[in-house]
Amino acid sequence: MPTLILCVDRDDDLGVKAGIKTPVIGRENCLNAAMKLGSVDPEDSDLNSIFGGIQLYDDMVKEDREVEIAIVAGDSQVGVRSDEMIASQLEELRKRYGGWDVVLVSDGAEDEQIVPIVNSRFKINSVRRVVVKQSQNLESAYYLLKEFFENRKTRNSILIPFGLALLSYSIALVFGKTEYAISLIAGVVGAYVLLRGLGVDTFVGDLREGVVRALRGRSPSMVFYLLSISLFVIGSVEGLLKLWVYYTSAEIFYGYFSLFLIFVFSSLWWYVGATMFFTFGDLLEQYLKGESIGSGISHPFFVLAAGVLVWGATSYLLSSIEAGAEGGFSGSFISFVITVVLSIAITFAGVFTSSRIMRTRA
Repeated sequence: MPTLILCVDRDDDLGVKAGIKTPVIGRENCLNAAMKLGSVDPEDSDLNSIFGGIQLYDDMVKEDREVEIAIVAGDSQVGVRSDEMIASQLEELRKRYGGWDVVLVSDGAEDEQIVPIVNSRFKINSVRRVVVKQSQNLESAYYLLKEFFENRKTRNSILIPFGLALLSYSIALVFGKTEYAISLIAGVVGAYVLLRGLGVDTFVGDLREGVVRALRGRSPSMVFYLLSISLFVIGSVEGLLKLWVYYTSAEIFYGYFSLFLIFVFSSLWWYVGATMFFTFGDLLEQYLKGESIGSGISHPFFVLAAGVLVWGATSYLLSSIEAGAEGGFSGSFISFVITVVLSIAITFAGVFTSSRIMRTRA
């Protein structure tokens, strides 16, 4: 049975650091890609998996086996977007090597998370993890700390919350409000964690990259990206203004959770509009490049469905808080159920529209 050796670069170091487009197919092409990446960043762990795959390729060739090697890569924003790009490249490989067995070569557990994606298109016979044999000096505390601080993912996940905590404490000291230091730290770090959990950082990063691409390529999608930024800023200001007005003028203070709900309720549709226009700009850019937009056409529907659902939930909670404080009926449950049903209907409409477009193009 012919075998395809598949090397995985889930965070697209090949594209980001070396400007290499994937998939890369063939021993010489893979070797050239590894050499180019190594000349830019000789410490990148993806070099291990590529050279390990080439070594395995050579061993199998010596055994007179039919074998080929390829590299697939995802996106620097590891997650759904990255996996979608890998899936698209696997579809391209399946057209040429359908029915071949696959040996998956990776440099760690993160790359191996795509095993189900590969397994849905090829039969995986083996998974090989290539790990660097480090010397004693490389295992020193200095090297580990150096790698810790240089790793972008580590910085975003650990160092930024720690820095925000120190900054909040210093602000409390400057204004002589040390009794509020713990509350300020919890609020600032909690807001950061919440925004990351909601994917706001990913959205802002994608938006920035989209604007840069559009400006460099003079694409008409730039208008959608700029409009998205404008709506995001307007929504944030609107939410903060409504929150402040409520906080300073309300006769009864219902708690900080109600302030959060007011901010979400006031800024929600601005954020939905910002996300929608960003999605439209992304779809327009793909269309102008001649890429398929079948799967992406459902994204505006999903954004709208999520907006309807969050709006219904916040509306229900706000009415429940006010009614509970007055001793009356706690919110309109029927209205909330209607928004749930409506959001599900919009989601199914998006899936149906996307599937129809993909079938038409097929």
